Amino acid sequence: EFLFLTGVPIQLYEQGEIDATFVDGGSLERILDPQSQLNAELHIYPELSIFYTGFNVTKPPFGDPLVRRAFAMALDVDRLVADVRGGYEQKADGLLPPGIPGYTRGSPVIRYDPQEARRLLARSVYGGPQGLPPIVYTTSGQGGVSDTTAAIVNMWRQNLGGGETIRQIPSRQYYDQLNDEVDNLYGQGWIADYPDPENILDVLFHTGATNNVGSYSNPAIDVLLESARTEQDVTRRLALYRRANEMLLEDAAAIPIWYDRTYMLVKPYVTGYNITPQGLPTLEQVRLER
Repeated sequence: EFLFLTGVPIQLYEQGEIDATFVDGGSLERILDPQSQLNAELHIYPELSIFYTGFNVTKPPFGDPLVRRAFAMALDVDRLVADVRGGYEQKADGLLPPGIPGYTRGSPVIRYDPQEARRLLARSVYGGPQGLPPIVYTTSGQGGVSDTTAAIVNMWRQNLGGGETIRQIPSRQYYDQLNDEVDNLYGQGWIADYPDPENILDVLFHTGATNNVGSYSNPAIDVLLESARTEQDVTRRLALYRRANEMLLEDAAAIPIWYDRTYMLVKPYVTGYNITPQGLPTLEQVRLER
């Protein structure tokens, strides 16, 4: 039995009105506390997902790879995930999440280095922060800016000396409108529809792909992705995707930030409840043991 719009889920769960519920960020810290009575009922499921900051290469200054690298190196992803996000997600070490064939732990990423970031910006065609055009970061939301978005933009301001601004699109319309309204930078989350690297690297970064919001294009990477589509040897195919992942990171096609997790509360008498890597419940094996 599913209940719709009957109250706050976490409260309904605590009152015994429902047997399972997703846990949102507002309740997660309390429930993760080992002293919480609900802690033993918390289940954590990894997702085949990636959250990243994308560059719109059709708008200055991000057609210049030196500027993209500078912005990537000016973002302290470790602090962002551990402190601002509370460690609830796993820091991304590439564009392919764990569980996707081709994932490599510790993929070579552009490391946090503000000094080098400033040097790269000075070497770019813009000659430093004073030469940059106005830069707008597109994100979801309405009203107050999230702590995560504020932290990302403040790191760029502090480390690069720019004056980036934020523009929000209401959350419910964000992914419908992003392609048409994207500014210079944007926040993007993606969950793989099926466990294959094609559904991340190809659909997000191949030239002309529908979900390639920032219009990134690299002919050498396109060749790898196109070859991998039809390669029958699994070892060779995954090697092509690993190389494409490395090249995308080297070229700063995007800044990978975290892999998400699904947090669920499930009553002890519910057995067989599971969440797919896409974040969807599977109910075929569910039983009530009361």
